[in-house]
Amino acid sequence: MIPEAPFLFSIAGLSASLGGLSGLVAGLRRGTDMRPVDLFRLREIVEFSFANVVLALSTIPLALILGSTVDAARIVAIAALVYILLHFVVLVRRNRQLVLLGRPMLAFLFVLAKFETS
Repeated sequence: MIPEAPFLFSIAGLSASLGGLSGLVAGLRRGTDMRPVDLFRLREIVEFSFANVVLALSTIPLALILGSTVDAARIVAIAALVYILLHFVVLVRRNRQLVLLGRPMLAFLFVLAKFETS
C-alpha cells in the first residue's frame, strides 16, 4: 500500500458522500418546484463526484503497478484534464444546440415585426 492511500480514500469518501447528498436533495425536492436548471446542476454534482471517486481510487493500483506514486499522479492528472476538456466540449455543444433551436423563432419574430398592423 502506498503512503498516500489514506488521503486518497478520504477524497474518494468525501466525493461519494457529496454525490449521495445531491441524490438525496434531488429525491426530496420532487414536484413542480424542480426547475430543469436545478436538475441539471444536481446531475453535474453527481457526475463530478463519481469522476473524483474513480480518479482518486485509480491512483492506488496505478501507483502499485508503476512503482511510482508521482508517475501515477501524473497519469491521473492527465486523465482528469482529458475528462474536463471532454465535458467542456459536451456542454458547449449542448448550449449551441439550444441556441440553434431558438434561432428559427427569432427569425419568425423579425418577420412578424416587419408587417404593419392595420
